[in-house]
Amino acid sequence: MKPVHYFCPDCDHAHVGIPAIARIHPDIIAEKIHRALPWRLQVGDDVCRVLYPKPRRSFIRANLDIPVIGETEPLQYGLWVELSEQDFTRYQRYERQDIPLVLEGRLANEAPEFPGTFDIPVRLVTRPFPLRPLIHPVEDDNDLWRAYDDGLEDWEAQMRLELSVSVIGSTAA
Repeated sequence: MKPVHYFCPDCDHAHVGIPAIARIHPDIIAEKIHRALPWRLQVGDDVCRVLYPKPRRSFIRANLDIPVIGETEPLQYGLWVELSEQDFTRYQRYERQDIPLVLEGRLANEAPEFPGTFDIPVRLVTRPFPLRPLIHPVEDDNDLWRAYDDGLEDWEAQMRLELSVSVIGSTAA
């Protein structure tokens, strides 16, 4: 993939490189954040929770790496995964004890440029702090799983990158 000039919403500056395609919140949190009472939500950079109405819902931010054919670097997505309360408790315990885990969850974002991916089953594989867990789509009949399993052509990865971030322009490779 070719590096692009892009605008970073986190630091309000332009950069050159290959950014991750990220979502700031799970889709349900993004919908509720402006109309919910503050005590109903717990919103952070790596963990978000809906505390009320019951049952609680817990979300973990993680990375999804899509291989790019002929490239060493993958196309990276920063997405959210919803975990059961039991798995969320296990995840919190992992953070304190640095024990590797594989957790079952559901994708909490529609992956950009992959329609129909909201709520698909995924596995979340933890990594040592400060790395975010990795998302592994469970085999399914959708474009996201096929891209994860087969990889993307360079031109397709470039197109998805440029459609998904605030690109100012491409640079020469």
